[in-house]
Amino acid sequence: MVAQSRNPLSPAGVLLLVAGVLLAVALAVSVIKLPFGSWLYSLFEILFGVALGYLAFRNVAGRIGRVALVIGGVGWILIAALTINEIQTVNTFFSIVSNLPGGLGTVAEWVALLGTLVAGIRVHSRGLSTSGPRFFLVSTVIAALYLAVSLLPAINVIVIASVVVLFAASLVVTGLVFIRKPADLHATD
Repeated sequence: MVAQSRNPLSPAGVLLLVAGVLLAVALAVSVIKLPFGSWLYSLFEILFGVALGYLAFRNVAGRIGRVALVIGGVGWILIAALTINEIQTVNTFFSIVSNLPGGLGTVAEWVALLGTLVAGIRVHSRGLSTSGPRFFLVSTVIAALYLAVSLLPAINVIVIASVVVLFAASLVVTGLVFIRKPADLHATD
């Protein structure tokens, strides 16, 4: 009987893979103007935030990277909560969010953007020249672009859709790499 070592990044890979698929489906649903596209975007944002939190828990990027992963994850989950607050029609838990200041969405997007980007750089710097951290860095740079596009007014719809497709594809590839490759990310600081 051969002992198998379990890849500790597999759960993060699954979360990233599912988040990427959800993002692609949300785009397709939005293009054909079905009413639940916003819910799919929110679910994507939650899954991506949880994936970042899981990576922080696994300590794949040292102290600075861990803080950046948590900040990025909180930013993404806050964006999801604000989106759900905008689309929900019944008075639920998310009514708490409606009492928060109006510019909180922009702050949440900047927090997610900076936290995700710094996390990607830190994970990559700890990656010991393997493909997983490289793909994660690419995904975080595209995530930053995705958030930056949402912060800029009057961007062409085709540019936005292209960035969404790139982001979804990068998450799927990164998720597959994290699932298949053994973990070789080590944090020492």
